[in-house]
Amino acid sequence: MTFHASPAPEEADGPVYAGFRLQNRGLVPVDNPSREDWLRCLDHLVNIERHVHFWLGDLLAFGEQQRWVTYGELAESTGYDAGTLRNLKWVASRVAPDQRRPELPYAHHQEVARLPPEQQETVLADAQSGGWTSKAVRQEAYRRAAETSEPPVTTVADPCLRLGDCRDVLAGLPDGSVDLLLTDPPYGLSYVSPARTLPFDPIANDDGDEAFDILEGALSAVVPKMKPDSHAYVFSCWKTFRPMAEVVRRHFTLANVLVWEKNSWGVGDLEGAYGDQQELVLFATRGRRPLNGVPQSNVLPFNRVGTCQLQHPTQKPVDLLAYLIARSTYERGVVADPFMGSGSTCVAARNTRRRYLGVELDPQWYDLALRRLADPNEEG
Repeated sequence: MTFHASPAPEEADGPVYAGFRLQNRGLVPVDNPSREDWLRCLDHLVNIERHVHFWLGDLLAFGEQQRWVTYGELAESTGYDAGTLRNLKWVASRVAPDQRRPELPYAHHQEVARLPPEQQETVLADAQSGGWTSKAVRQEAYRRAAETSEPPVTTVADPCLRLGDCRDVLAGLPDGSVDLLLTDPPYGLSYVSPARTLPFDPIANDDGDEAFDILEGALSAVVPKMKPDSHAYVFSCWKTFRPMAEVVRRHFTLANVLVWEKNSWGVGDLEGAYGDQQELVLFATRGRRPLNGVPQSNVLPFNRVGTCQLQHPTQKPVDLLAYLIARSTYERGVVADPFMGSGSTCVAARNTRRRYLGVELDPQWYDLALRRLADPNEEG
C-alpha cells in the first residue's frame, strides 16, 4: 500500500494526530513521522471506540451551552437517535475528564455517572484493578447509590403529591375536576428487577388478582372526579393485558391500544423467545374528546429510560408521557396519576404547563417524587 505525502487540497484541514492527518477518505503522513509516532497513532485508532462517545458527549455539552443543539435535527444528520445523543451528553457532563480512565470502556463510565465524583473514582479504580464487567460496575453503582441516597424529604411538601392509598386520596377530590388519567399501575406480574443489573425492591401490590382489585378500586374512585369528556391512558403488557382491559372497560370506553416501541430489548430468555421491545397502553375515553394535533399512529417510538438513569424499576420516559398529555389536555388542565412511582407523570405535566396530582403508597418513591418535582431543572 502506498501512502501519499500530500493530501488532496480539499482535505488538507483534517486533524493531525502523532504525525498523521485523518481525513474523510483516508490517512496520510505529515512531516515524516517516526516509528514511535506511527505506534501512537495505531494505538489511538485501535482504541478510538473508548474515546469517541466522550468526544461526542463533550461536543454536545458545549453545543448546548451555546444553544446550538437541536436533538431532532442531529438525530437525522448523525444516525444516532435523540435519546442516545442526550445520554452521551449526560454522561460526559457527569463524569469529568480527569475521572475518565482510558483503559476502561465507555460503558463502565456510563454506569457510574449517577454517583458523586469521589465514588466514581473509587468504583472505576476497583473495576480496572478487578477486571469488572459493565454489569458488575452497574451493580456496585446501584448499591452505593442506595446507601448514600438523599434522606427522605420531610420538610418540603408538595400539595399535589400525596402519600397513601390512591383510593382514599381520590375520594377527596372535587367531582369533575380531572382532565386526564395517566398511570402505570402494577401489572399483576409480581415483578422483581434482575438483581444483577437493577437491584430495586419488588413493586408493591403486584401479586396477581390483588393488582387488578386495586386497579378496580382506583378507577372506581377516579371516574366520578373526571370531566365529562376526558381521556385515560393505562400502561399494561401482553401478559396481563386481558384482565387489565376488562377492568378498564368497566369504567371507560376502551377506544384503542397504543404500542410503546422502546427501541430496546427487555431481559429474559432471548435464546428461546423473541426479545420484548414494546409495552401496551390502554387508551380509553369518557364521553368524546378529540385528540389535539393532527392524526397520529398508535405506535409510539420513544426510547426507554437508560439503565444508568433509571431511578425506579418500571420508570417511563418523561417525553413519552409529555406527548400523551399534550394530545389529551390543554395548558392548566389537571393530570392525575394514582400510581405515580417516582413521579414521572407529574414531571411531564409540570414541564408541559399542566397541573398534576400524583399518589404513591411506597414512601421511598414518594420521597423520590418530591425531590424530582422540587428540582425545576428535572427533565426526566
